[in-house]
Amino acid sequence: MRKPKKEKAQITKLKKLGFVKDAKLVKIGRAHTLRITFRETVFSMNGHEKKDNKKVYYKKYFYLGEPIVDIGLYANVHPQIKTVKVYLSHPHISSYNSFCFGDASALVIKLLHSFNFEMLAVILWKWLHTYNNGHGYSGVNTITNRFFYNDVPIWRANGKRVKNTTRKTKRHEDCQKHIDKFKNKKLEGLI
Repeated sequence: MRKPKKEKAQITKLKKLGFVKDAKLVKIGRAHTLRITFRETVFSMNGHEKKDNKKVYYKKYFYLGEPIVDIGLYANVHPQIKTVKVYLSHPHISSYNSFCFGDASALVIKLLHSFNFEMLAVILWKWLHTYNNGHGYSGVNTITNRFFYNDVPIWRANGKRVKNTTRKTKRHEDCQKHIDKFKNKKLEGLI
């Protein structure tokens, strides 16, 4: 297997991006993999609720933590891009931790094959902040319930936390750890 030289120069550029916390080559089995750790962030989804028999629309922000993404560098056709860590889930990441890029798949493959990691990281970062209601693996209600079930923060656009109204008997066993961990977490600085 060849030694990755071109990739190391690209990783140096990648580390200079403000939203990248760390980037490095790791060996998984015999394959070289680029591991990108992004800064702590959230993704947003539009939502609605009924008030006085009218739908009121608003934006919700869901906590992702510091997403970690592995990119297999020598995939033949499809990019081997998987999440190692996203705090709970993202609507466009499958249960197998694979990304769904939809119409952007061809661009992602081109960037991967040309070792343009800097632009690939920009696309991944923007993608992490995107939600397309018609094309996600999970809908708004599923994601919201999953976050509430695990007591992971959701905020409204005004920065106020959305109250978790699920009954305590339905909550996840790590619920108290999450309540303690995120008690003082603010939306400010994560957008």
